[in-house]
This record gives sequence, structure tokens and C-alpha cells, in this order.
Amino acid sequence: MLFSLLRDRNIDPRRFNVTDARLAAREAEFDVLLTKLGIAQKAMIAYWRWVALGQKIQVYSNLLSIALEREIGLKKEVEQGARAAIVLTESLQNITQRKSLLANAERDFAIAANELSLFYRDDTGSPAIVSEKDLPDYDPVINPIDKFYELQDLNALYASRPELKQLRNSITRAMRRIEINQNSLLPRLDLDFGISQPLGTIGEGGFSRDETDVIIGLKFTVPLEQRVARGALAENEAKLDALKQEERLMQDQIQLEVRNILIDLRTAEKLLLLAKDEVNQSEALRKAEIRRFKKGASDFFLVNIRENTAAEAKVRFFLAGLQREVAQTNFDAATANLEKLGISESINNN
Repeated sequence: MLFSLLRDRNIDPRRFNVTDARLAAREAEFDVLLTKLGIAQKAMIAYWRWVALGQKIQVYSNLLSIALEREIGLKKEVEQGARAAIVLTESLQNITQRKSLLANAERDFAIAANELSLFYRDDTGSPAIVSEKDLPDYDPVINPIDKFYELQDLNALYASRPELKQLRNSITRAMRRIEINQNSLLPRLDLDFGISQPLGTIGEGGFSRDETDVIIGLKFTVPLEQRVARGALAENEAKLDALKQEERLMQDQIQLEVRNILIDLRTAEKLLLLAKDEVNQSEALRKAEIRRFKKGASDFFLVNIRENTAAEAKVRFFLAGLQREVAQTNFDAATANLEKLGISESINNN
């Protein structure tokens, strides 16, 4: 048996190639995971945009329905002489404006549905176009909100970023290259250990082969040409230092990114609650103005303003919900929350 005591003791080209191939495979897996993470993030944002714009259609559709129903009543009042005919002209103008709002909302919704189809597929793998009837019941305020991590609790989340894991995998590969370079500079000292067995009955020549013998030998070899090996070692040491500097920079960048997204998330939540308050306030004013109008204490112009204001407040509410969902999705992506994004990690850690 041959034992290497210096060169090839802890590492040799064969063991290096096996380990490096495994690390290279992990690097490719991280590339796949990063791609999945980016696609999932875009898909989630496309979905929430589609939901919000669908809600916008419903708001403007309801606003138009109110105007159309009111026009019927106004026509009867004009025929009875209770109102001037000019009120019908004002009503028609209001209906035209609301139709325009609805048409623009339908266009935006159709575009959002097309963008969502890039990620939403049918059983054959073809893009599936979703419609308004596919919209879920959605209230941004009661929709579950993830825990807002405190800044000091985020450190554990940074390490889960695939690009950081990939960089650390590259650092490990560089360290292994340095080890194989250092190994090539070592002299070779091999211990040869063997046991001789009797070959049979004693023949002519004496007793030299009639017993079990232990044979030990040492072989020492010094490599003479080392300039190439030293050059490779210096190059890989420089690469390792660069990778470590890149790791520190990436950690700082990730921390900055997550902190900024967290600020955006908290702000989006505050704005959403404020938008909800505005909806309640504008709705109260709308109802009060309609009661005054029915009693003759208000006019058609003020009623339209209250209704339009209430509708726009609802639209802003759903768009604020969209911003909150986008911020939440960005936070999940920035902290590599694979479970929340519906991604299964398939990285081999061996």
C-alpha cells in the first residue's frame, strides 16, 4: 500500500476534480434558482396589477350604472315639468365622461391580463387569458399582511439570498484551487507499506521466502520546475481576495436593498389605511349629498361631484393596495422567501 505523506495527502487532482464538479453543479443550480426567483417576482406583481385594475373596472362600471339609472328618473321628472330639460344634457355629458373612464379602465385591464398570461398557462403550456369573471374577492385591508421584520432581525434573512450563496460557493471553489496549487508545490514523500507471504515449501536457496515479512519503503521527490505552479497559485489567491471583497460589497448592497424595501412596505401600508379612510369619508359625503338632492336642497352638479370623488377614492384605494402588494412581493424576493413565492428550493447541499 502506498501512502502520501506530503504531496497528494489531503488533496490530489482526482479528488479536486470530483469536488470542483460538484461545486460547479451547485453553481448552476443557483443560476436556475435565481431565474425562478425573478420570474416568480414578476408573476406576482403582474397578478396583483391585474387584480387592482379589475377592481378599477368594477368601480367605474358601478359609477356608470348609477348615472344610467338616474337618467331614467330625470327623464320622467323633465316630462312632468319638475326639472328643466338642460338637466338631461348635463346627465348625458356625465354619462359620456363615465363611459370614457370605463373604456380606459377596460383597456388597462386587458393589457394587464395579457401581461399576466405570460406567466399563467393552461394545461398545454399555452398562455391563458383571464377575464373579469376570474377576479377574486379582494379587500386590500383584510388581505393577510406578513410580519414586518425589525431591522435587527433581518440578518438571518440576508444569508438566504441565492446570489450570496452562489458567491460563497465560488469562494469555496477558489479555495479548493488554491489547495491544489499549494499541493503541487510540495515535495512528494510516499510511504510504501507491504507484506510478503511464503510462496510454498522451502526449496534450494535457504530460508529467505519461508516467513511473513513486513516491507516498508520511503520515496522522496522534489519538484524542480515550479514557476507555473507558483504563478497559478498567485493568480487564484488574487481571485479569492477579489471574491471576498465582492462578498462584503454584496452583503452591504443586500442590507441596503432590504432596508429600503422595508421602508417602502411600511409606507405603502400607511398609505393604504389612509386611502381606506378617504373612501369612508367620500362615501359618507356622497350619501349625504344624495339625501339633500332628493329633498331639493342640492343640485345635480354637486351630486355628480360627490359620486365621482367617491369613485376616485375607491380607485386610489385599490391602487394603494397594489403598491402594498408590490412592496410585499419585492420584500419576499429580496429576502428569498421561496415558500411565499411558491418556489421549491432544489439545491444540493452535499
